[in-house]
Amino acid sequence: MSNVIVRRKFNLDTVTWQEAIDNLDYTINNKLELKMKEPGFYVSFSAHHIPSTMKVLEQLEQKYAHMYMNLATSTGTFGNHVDTMKVIYWQCQGQTLWIIDEREQHILQPGDLITVEAGTYHNVIPLTPRLGISMATK
Repeated sequence: MSNVIVRRKFNLDTVTWQEAIDNLDYTINNKLELKMKEPGFYVSFSAHHIPSTMKVLEQLEQKYAHMYMNLATSTGTFGNHVDTMKVIYWQCQGQTLWIIDEREQHILQPGDLITVEAGTYHNVIPLTPRLGISMATK
């Protein structure tokens, strides 16, 4: 049994770049949690405030959303890592390469959704500037 499910063209009404910038502005102005691993790679922990994300959260019965944004492919991400909870990630803009357990590969396009079970190693590599939403129940 695979630890990953990919749904192509899950929802093409994706978060726009402008909505992402507005969310960063909202996050900064309200002094909410924001990570910047290096210049050009941002993680906002308040993406559940984006209207198009709210619809997807409701559809998937999730409560919270984080926004991942790479403005350049060279800015990297978190590398090969494992999460303690199931990862539900919606590709909104750009393309990413997902490498699962260092052997399985998936290229996500805007609108695609990937689910990775908890405890599964994965590495997300931006192939273009990208914007995506990761969702969870807590």
